[in-house]
Amino acid sequence: MTMTKPSLKNKNKRVQKKLFIGEYAVFGFDVSGQCTLGDESGFDSYFDDFIDFVESRNLCFGGGYTGKEFDAFITAIDFRVSTTEEDRQAIEKWLSSQDKLSNIVVGDLVDANYED
Repeated sequence: MTMTKPSLKNKNKRVQKKLFIGEYAVFGFDVSGQCTLGDESGFDSYFDDFIDFVESRNLCFGGGYTGKEFDAFITAIDFRVSTTEEDRQAIEKWLSSQDKLSNIVVGDLVDANYED
């Protein structure tokens, strides 16, 4: 659940840092897609490999899969660090290289804490 972003007005750097706003904002991105395997057990292997790849980049995600579709939000393991465009592209490349995954959508970098 995201919250409405507080205004920067009258917020010093210390408060901005505590609220993750302004120059201290943290970014992540959405990923989603479909699996063309016939059952959920086949997708487990792909999903485990995906988790390993995400963690190898010091990233984590929240989300899951139904056996046919998956949806996740990717952030850095360190909650004070943003994901990068390079992370986004690496995830997109890895997902697109999987022959049993389709309709891959990797979203833009967005504020991980607040709705815009």
